[in-house]
Amino acid sequence: GGYRPWGYTLNPERRGVPLVDTEQAEVVKNIFRRYRDGGSLHDLQRWMHDEGIKRPTFTSRNKIAQGGTVPDVGSLAALLSNEFYVGKVQY
Repeated sequence: GGYRPWGYTLNPERRGVPLVDTEQAEVVKNIFRRYRDGGSLHDLQRWMHDEGIKRPTFTSRNKIAQGGTVPDVGSLAALLSNEFYVGKVQY
Protein backbone atom coordinates (compact mmCIF):
# COMPACT_ATOMS: atom_id res chain seq x y z
CA GLY A 1 0.00 0.00 0.00
CA GLY A 2 0.90 3.62 0.33
CA TYR A 3 1.59 6.25 -2.27
CA ARG A 4 3.59 5.72 -5.44
CA PRO A 5 6.82 7.66 -5.48
CA TRP A 6 6.67 10.74 -7.70
CA GLY A 7 8.08 9.85 -11.12
CA TYR A 8 6.61 6.35 -11.16
CA THR A 9 3.35 4.80 -12.26
CA LEU A 10 1.51 1.56 -11.65
CA ASN A 11 2.81 -1.51 -13.40
CA PRO A 12 -0.17 -3.36 -14.93
CA GLU A 13 1.86 -6.54 -15.37
CA ARG A 14 3.63 -6.77 -12.00
CA ARG A 15 1.71 -5.47 -9.03
CA GLY A 16 3.92 -3.64 -6.56
CA VAL A 17 6.75 -3.10 -9.06
CA PRO A 18 6.64 0.53 -10.18
CA LEU A 19 7.33 1.73 -13.72
CA VAL A 20 9.19 4.93 -14.48
CA ASP A 21 7.00 7.74 -15.78
CA THR A 22 9.63 9.47 -17.92
CA GLU A 23 7.96 12.89 -17.97
CA GLN A 24 7.46 13.03 -14.19
CA ALA A 25 10.88 11.45 -13.57
CA GLU A 26 12.48 14.45 -15.30
CA VAL A 27 10.68 16.76 -12.89
CA VAL A 28 11.98 14.75 -9.92
CA LYS A 29 15.53 14.77 -11.32
CA ASN A 30 15.31 18.52 -11.76
CA ILE A 31 14.15 18.95 -8.15
CA PHE A 32 17.12 16.92 -6.89
CA ARG A 33 19.52 18.80 -9.20
CA ARG A 34 18.32 22.21 -8.08
CA TYR A 35 18.52 21.19 -4.42
CA ARG A 36 22.02 19.75 -4.91
CA ASP A 37 23.09 23.00 -6.55
CA GLY A 38 22.15 24.98 -3.46
CA GLY A 39 18.46 25.68 -3.86
CA SER A 40 16.49 25.83 -0.63
CA LEU A 41 13.14 24.13 -0.17
CA HIS A 42 11.48 27.54 -0.48
CA ASP A 43 13.44 28.21 -3.70
CA LEU A 44 12.22 24.89 -5.10
CA GLN A 45 8.63 25.62 -4.18
CA ARG A 46 8.81 29.10 -5.73
CA TRP A 47 10.36 27.69 -8.93
CA MET A 48 7.65 25.04 -9.17
CA HIS A 49 4.93 27.63 -8.60
CA ASP A 50 6.41 29.99 -11.20
CA GLU A 51 6.73 27.15 -13.75
CA GLY A 52 3.30 25.68 -12.98
CA ILE A 53 4.82 22.34 -11.91
CA LYS A 54 2.37 20.35 -9.82
CA ARG A 55 2.22 16.93 -8.23
CA PRO A 56 0.69 14.25 -10.42
CA THR A 57 -3.00 13.63 -9.86
CA PHE A 58 -4.41 10.28 -8.89
CA THR A 59 -7.53 8.80 -7.37
CA SER A 60 -7.20 7.14 -3.97
CA ARG A 61 -8.75 3.80 -3.10
CA ASN A 62 -11.58 5.80 -1.53
CA LYS A 63 -12.21 7.44 -4.92
CA ILE A 64 -10.88 10.81 -3.75
CA ALA A 65 -8.88 12.91 -6.22
CA GLN A 66 -5.44 13.79 -4.86
CA GLY A 67 -2.43 15.79 -6.07
CA GLY A 68 -2.53 18.43 -8.77
CA THR A 69 -1.02 21.11 -6.53
CA VAL A 70 2.42 22.62 -6.05
CA PRO A 71 4.02 20.66 -3.20
CA ASP A 72 4.47 22.40 0.12
CA VAL A 73 7.91 22.65 1.73
CA GLY A 74 7.24 19.58 3.91
CA SER A 75 6.34 17.47 0.89
CA LEU A 76 9.51 18.56 -0.89
CA ALA A 77 11.58 17.67 2.18
CA ALA A 78 9.91 14.25 2.27
CA LEU A 79 10.63 13.71 -1.43
CA LEU A 80 14.29 14.67 -1.04
CA SER A 81 14.75 12.36 1.94
CA ASN A 82 12.81 9.40 0.51
CA GLU A 83 15.17 6.40 0.49
CA PHE A 84 13.36 4.98 -2.55
CA TYR A 85 15.25 7.47 -4.74
CA VAL A 86 18.63 6.11 -3.64
CA GLY A 87 17.65 2.53 -4.35
CA LYS A 88 16.42 1.34 -0.96
CA VAL A 89 13.23 -0.40 -2.02
CA GLN A 90 11.15 -2.90 -0.07
CA TYR A 91 9.03 -5.45 -1.90
